Amino acid sequence: MFFRFVIQIFVIILLAGSSLTGQGMSRYSEQKNPETILSQPTFSLYPNPATAYFSIQGNDKVASVEVYNLAGKLMIRWETNESNHYQIGELKNGLYLVRLLDKNKKVLKVNRMNKE
Repeated sequence: MFFRFVIQIFVIILLAGSSLTGQGMSRYSEQKNPETILSQPTFSLYPNPATAYFSIQGNDKVASVEVYNLAGKLMIRWETNESNHYQIGELKNGLYLVRLLDKNKKVLKVNRMNKE
């Protein structure tokens, strides 16, 4: 019984990894820096859940939009358009990840999207 408890604790510590070495804490403190937060662009994806399309607000820096399933497979990719409407009617219902990228292919934001 005690041995099982020790193994469980060991697994938890192993999975926590980076936070115990301090790397997780430094990333956390960087994210909470007010200057960093204010300089980050804000984007919103709506409607969510979506049925036939979704739109992105605040996408002046977004060059392309990618939709991935939860297995990590790229389902659809678009270059941004003026209407900011992206058709997803052909996707099956479920949860997807929408990646917003700038012109240098840097990820600006990843949003969860529920397709109904």
